[in-house]
Amino acid sequence: MNLNCQYVTKNAAPRNVYCEKLKRNYTQKYINNLFKGSGVFTETAENEIDILVVDEAHRLNGKSGMFKNMGENQIKEIINTAKVSIFFVDNNQRVTMDDIGSIEEIENHSKVLDVKARKLKLTSQFRCNGSDGYVPWLDNVLEISSTGNFDGFDLSVILK
Repeated sequence: MNLNCQYVTKNAAPRNVYCEKLKRNYTQKYINNLFKGSGVFTETAENEIDILVVDEAHRLNGKSGMFKNMGENQIKEIINTAKVSIFFVDNNQRVTMDDIGSIEEIENHSKVLDVKARKLKLTSQFRCNGSDGYVPWLDNVLEISSTGNFDGFDLSVILK
């Protein structure tokens, strides 16, 4: 099976890190086709790409471009562009007022576009080295949710 799959994120930093890690083994043209910004799907055809994996989808915007004057809606454009769209969303991590990527928005656009949506919950985070205690601890510190689950995570603070 030969599928066209791309990693999408608004933030260029993770894309740049992944590109840097791959450049010893692949051509730049091949690498550039794997990683995309969230605003590049304003004029793509329906189902042009097999799979889009959208990291930090809570950072998606209504419109694209430097002046927010391109396209219609990044969520809608991504769903329209891919046969399968995978959105990684944390509703508690929106950074700006322009961030519209929420579970509800994705479900609404899926419904309007008559696309079947399925919601799954991740049980651990790769970025935390698989530590299931870190995320609940951080949620508790930031008062996102109260938890007593601090297993597998220890923090020491030294004040001088």
